Amino acid sequence: MNRSVDRLRTLRVCDVMSTHVVPLGDDESVTHAAGVLLDHEISGAPVVDTEGQVIGVVSSTDFVRCAHEQCDVSNLTVTDVMAAAVQTISQHASLLEAGRIMCGAHIHRLFVVDGQGHPVGVLTALDLVAATVQSIEEAFT
Repeated sequence: MNRSVDRLRTLRVCDVMSTHVVPLGDDESVTHAAGVLLDHEISGAPVVDTEGQVIGVVSSTDFVRCAHEQCDVSNLTVTDVMAAAVQTISQHASLLEAGRIMCGAHIHRLFVVDGQGHPVGVLTALDLVAATVQSIEEAFT
């Protein structure tokens, strides 16, 4: 069991993150954004400004909230519905640090950014679970 714990301690975000990131421009319509999430079968995406820096996140929860509030989406952009308090992390951070951030903020994903704030990956709660399971399985083989 110690081997699995040691392995988890050495893993970095870049070891398990997905590099397939689907950013949304800050001026894109809510309708277009919903279509992008459906097309890519994802539940959230980073919102980027004209320089490509992450400024927010749009998730399925935002669409549910909008539907519940009966928003008129015809004139809304992603900045109207996004969460501006987006959590990001460096690809060199440890998985333990990522887990602490996700648990503390009660979020399901962290967007991985480079030194300029551009998205280079995404780390999900499922990625953390998969890394944990794999580490435990490796310890018993």
